[in-house]
Order: sequence, then C-alpha cells, then structure tokens
Amino acid sequence: MHICTYNIRTFREEEKRKEFEEEISQIKWDIIGLCETKCKGEHLTKLKSGHTLYTCGNPNDNKNGVGFLINKKIDKKVTSIKGINERLALLTLEINPRYKIKIIQVYAPTTSHDDQEVIEIYQEIENLLKEDKTYFTIIMGDFNAKIGKKEDNKETAM
Repeated sequence: MHICTYNIRTFREEEKRKEFEEEISQIKWDIIGLCETKCKGEHLTKLKSGHTLYTCGNPNDNKNGVGFLINKKIDKKVTSIKGINERLALLTLEINPRYKIKIIQVYAPTTSHDDQEVIEIYQEIENLLKEDKTYFTIIMGDFNAKIGKKEDNKETAM
C-alpha cells in the first residue's frame, strides 16, 4: 500500500485540482493525506477520475483544512472517514478481514500560534489514538515543527 501526505496550499480552485491529479498520475499511490486545503466545511466528492476526495475545513473561512484523496482501487476498503476539525481528519481502512489501519492526517499550527493551540492538537491526536483501536496506525501531515536550537542569525537545524 502506498500512503503519503502532501501540503497542497489550496484546493479550492478547479485548476489546482487538475494540476494535482496530473502530478499524481505519475506516481504509485493509494491514499494521499492533504494539508492546507483551504476548503470551507466538510465535503466528500467523487472526481471525474473515479478517485474520492474528502476535505474538512472551518465552516466559516478558508483557512487551514485537511483531507484525503483515496484511489478508486481501494475506496471500497474505507470503513470510515471523518473530520475532527480543520486541522485533523481520520480515515479507517480495512486491510483484510482481520486487520484495519487508522490514518490521522494533521495540519498543526505554526510556532507563531499560541502554545495552547498546539497542545490541544496533540491532545486531540492522543484521544484519536485511544478511540477505535486498530492494529496499525499512521499519523502523518504537516506538523510545522522546528527542531534544533535557534542561534542568532542562523537557520533552525533539523
């Protein structure tokens, strides 16, 4: 199974969707987690290609947003998909009759946001891990993390 994540930067325009579908036609993929979709509300759409697009964003504005693009070859294996909020989405997939996989898509706040907002996202991820136990779990996305110690006039080390 080929699973990846992609920061799309916006998925509101039809032109951007077409461009993205052209790009992914050149790689092997089954599920693509999407970040920064900037789509309002929650939408489940069957694309012309037959793939399924799920997006979840704030119902009142076009900020943030997460989602999944599910390949038409495996869409029948999806047992549930839900948006937690504009920064978290959860997809559960049946691998076979015995095993399921839980995929949590994350678009975490940047370091310019309040620490409490970042803490709340991580707490929500912990809560999702406790719900509906599955044998396999993937947590993926854009965590906007900066690793390393910042020194004067130097970039952050990773």
